[in-house]
Amino acid sequence: MTTTDRRDQLRALSRALQEVHRALLEVSRARYEVAHGPVGGSGELLQLVLRDEAFAWLQPLSALIVEIDELSARHRASNLAEVEEVRARVEALISSRDLGSFGARYVALLGSEPNIAMSHFALRTALRALPVPPRPELLASGDDVLTVEIDAMVDSLTVGGGIHVEDAPRPSTRPRRPSPSGIEDVPATGHPAVIRSRHEQMVPWRTL
Repeated sequence: MTTTDRRDQLRALSRALQEVHRALLEVSRARYEVAHGPVGGSGELLQLVLRDEAFAWLQPLSALIVEIDELSARHRASNLAEVEEVRARVEALISSRDLGSFGARYVALLGSEPNIAMSHFALRTALRALPVPPRPELLASGDDVLTVEIDAMVDSLTVGGGIHVEDAPRPSTRPRRPSPSGIEDVPATGHPAVIRSRHEQMVPWRTL
C-alpha cells in the first residue's frame, strides 16, 4: 500500500465519521429542542455543543475526527501500525457497551434513526478499506463479534427496513461561504465539517 493510498483511506474515513457526527448532532438537537425550545441558530448551537451536557457525549467522536484529519494531513506519511490503530480506535468507540458510553448510545440510536443507520453503512465501508489490526479477538473476517452484531442490525434496517443505500445523503459540492464569526471552512450548504479557526486551532464541531 502506498503513502497516497493510506492518506486517501484516512480521508475517506474522516468523511464517513463526519456524516455520522452530522446525523447524531441532528438527533441531539431535535431532542434538546423538545425539552428546551428551539435553538436560535448555528452560533447558539455551537455554544451548546461546546458547553452543554446534552451534547457532551459527541465530544469523543469529534476529537477522534480531528486526530484522523491531522494524521492524514501531516508531512510524514502514516505507517501501517498507525492506520491499524485508527481503525481499532474507531471500532472501539462505536462498539463500546459500557453504560453511558458513546458506543452504547450510538448503537441504541442505530435501531431507531434511519439517517444514523445509513451513515453507519458508509462508515462500515470506510473502515473495511483499512488494514485489519492484529487483535486476537477478531474473527476471520477482520471484525470483532460486536461489530458483526452492529452490522447485522444495520443490514436489517437498510434491506428489510426499506432503507436503500441510494437514499443516503450525499456530500455537497457547492462552494463554501465565509463565516462572520471568524471561523473558516464552513460549507454553504451546512454539510458537516471540521472547523478550523483563524488561529489554526482545531475545534471539535459540526455545523448543520
